[in-house]
Amino acid sequence: MYNLSILEILLYSSLIVWIFPVIRQYRGRTFFIFLVIALGDPITILLSILFNINLGPFSPLFTSFVLALVVLFSIKEPNNIIFYIIFYCVCLFLPLLSVNYKYYYFSMIVLHVFIFYQILIFFIKNNISEKSINIFYIIFLLYELLNIFKVSNLVIGVTNAYEYHALTSIFQVALGLYFSIFRENSPRNFIKL
Repeated sequence: MYNLSILEILLYSSLIVWIFPVIRQYRGRTFFIFLVIALGDPITILLSILFNINLGPFSPLFTSFVLALVVLFSIKEPNNIIFYIIFYCVCLFLPLLSVNYKYYYFSMIVLHVFIFYQILIFFIKNNISEKSINIFYIIFLLYELLNIFKVSNLVIGVTNAYEYHALTSIFQVALGLYFSIFRENSPRNFIKL
């Protein structure tokens, strides 16, 4: 009989859970963001199973790159867009010049910090114009912080990576459940100022 480890159970549950936000956010501003989040791991797994290709850290880096572009076009107004595209491309291709995996992880951290920044700016502008706080974006910012901390732990190695990865994955699955229930414009997400 085959026994699954905790990380394998979390991986498979994450694959399943992140399908539902894509369905729930369909036709919304954040649909493509959740589509990228949902497809990143399954595509990597399919490539490794079907073609015996191990992309290593390049796969999450590429997913982070695509996610950064989708966030840029989904929620950001198109000023300075050329700068961001060039910067994101540098973050994607610069680690290819090195064999050290830490450069891949550092580039992922930088991309997720910029994703966090884009969402935070949108969140602040939206709060000012709507005169209310949208909890959806607070949860989304929390999701990005978890990504930043998870990858930072790979670079710094502050704590036991196995337990830390499992704990952050549990939180990310819980956040995926939240995004499966609530849309960006759900009235229950808003707190009036």
